Amino acid sequence: MEGRLKAYLEEAAARPKGAFTLEGVHLFGSWARGSADPDLRVVARTDLPPLERIGRVPEPLQDSPWPVEALALTPEERKNAKGAQGG
Repeated sequence: MEGRLKAYLEEAAARPKGAFTLEGVHLFGSWARGSADPDLRVVARTDLPPLERIGRVPEPLQDSPWPVEALALTPEERKNAKGAQGG
């Protein structure tokens, strides 16, 4: 199933073109460890405020064969979050 998910995400990641300049999509949480539904971290350059950003992430994933939880962070927010986690 992971191969199918990867192929789906690569195709879906190209969809939010108008709102984001995508820098990466990362699996995290339980799915990355082999269980539960996929959690995605979308890292993108955008001037949209956080709440508007979060609202736009699910749009390109509506046809996902899996229920997906997604976060939308700017590269700076990702760097700060990574530093806060100790790595």
